[in-house]
Amino acid sequence: MASKYDLYWAGQLSQIRAQLERASLGQTVAASGLCGRWPELAFGFTIGAAGGVLTITAAADRHARPARAAAGLGRDPGPAHIHRARQPVPRAPRRHDRAGERQADADEFYRVNRGATVNYNPAGTGAGRLDLADGSVLFAGSDSPVPASEQADFKGKAVLYFPVQIGTIAVTFNLPDVSRLKLDATTLAGIFQGSIKTWNDPAIKALNPGANLPSAALTAVVRSDSSATTQNFSLFLQDAAGGVWRLGSGLTITWSAAAHEVAGTTGVAQAVKSTLGAIGYVDDSAAAASGLTVASIKNKAGDFVAPAAAGATAAAASATLAADLTFNSVWQGGPTAYPITYPSWDLTYAR
Repeated sequence: MASKYDLYWAGQLSQIRAQLERASLGQTVAASGLCGRWPELAFGFTIGAAGGVLTITAAADRHARPARAAAGLGRDPGPAHIHRARQPVPRAPRRHDRAGERQADADEFYRVNRGATVNYNPAGTGAGRLDLADGSVLFAGSDSPVPASEQADFKGKAVLYFPVQIGTIAVTFNLPDVSRLKLDATTLAGIFQGSIKTWNDPAIKALNPGANLPSAALTAVVRSDSSATTQNFSLFLQDAAGGVWRLGSGLTITWSAAAHEVAGTTGVAQAVKSTLGAIGYVDDSAAAASGLTVASIKNKAGDFVAPAAAGATAAAASATLAADLTFNSVWQGGPTAYPITYPSWDLTYAR
């Protein structure tokens, strides 16, 4: 067995089955499953909905190449080379080392398929989608759907979305004398636009009565590269702060001159950790790995919630799933929902 992807969407079995059928990946072999065959390597997919949780179990077919002729796929091309821009996270969001888990997935794949090579490149959503668009990879991981501005890059090819995770984006800060901090969208908009410049600004103090907030300068650490984390964080500010947020939403943002721009999630985490008075936004797993303190964020119901798997699950429960399996989990309702989340998909082409 190569891997098992837990999809946290109850009741969507028929939609995923329809997606696979539209992709012509194979033929239905049982009421509960499908099998599929890629040109380079064969995979078997079984789909189940036990306990209200959908699972896709992918297993490589050791007899893929001999079966190519019978399937009309041409002569054996030799060992398969599967280059993934990013592999999926195969379970509920939690704090863990993504790259290490992806390597474990690859190791298991190698064990079952000794003639295949899997390359994992954690380049991020923007780079992964570009690689898929130009044909240099067969799969890409993305934390946001392909926007209209990128549709032309795919040259009319249909992209399939396979949801694999709901994660949380943490707002992390470096204040040695403050262990708990509450922030809302309006205040965060002011911080990341540069209008709130010090930690004892009245807007921050009003949310944190009794906190020992210093008069120190506030440094907003942001992403300089193309990032779905930036897209989902700015989407939260756009939706939740309304007209207060003036920088829009996208993979990249034209930040204020006061912002400290760095590349990559690791870059943001390191900059926050090494800069007294800094504040930034990162995947919650990166915040945990770096030992950073995270803020509780005011949600749509008016409650302050810290980033956690339960809050991501609650946000996803309120989201509307589109026919192509895309959805928006940012700024969803519910008293326990965490308001800054990201969905993650595996992307590939329909055949």
